[in-house]
Amino acid sequence: MGSDDTEKAMASARDEAKDHLLDHSTLRVDARTFETITDWMDSDPTPAEIEGMKRILQVKSPWAGD
Repeated sequence: MGSDDTEKAMASARDEAKDHLLDHSTLRVDARTFETITDWMDSDPTPAEIEGMKRILQVKSPWAGD
C-alpha cells in the first residue's frame, strides 16, 4: 500500500471515527468550547495525530488470531 493509499485510508478512518463520535455522543458545553471542538474536528490532522493513527493501525487487534 503506497503512502497516498495509506493517507486516504487514514483520512477515511478518521472521518468515520468523527462521524461515530458525533452520532453517539452527547456533549454539554458552553458555546465557546463547542466551537473549539467543532473547529478541531473540521481541521486537517496534525502531524502528531497522523503519527498516532499510524501507531494505532500497526497494533494487532486483541480479537485477531495469532
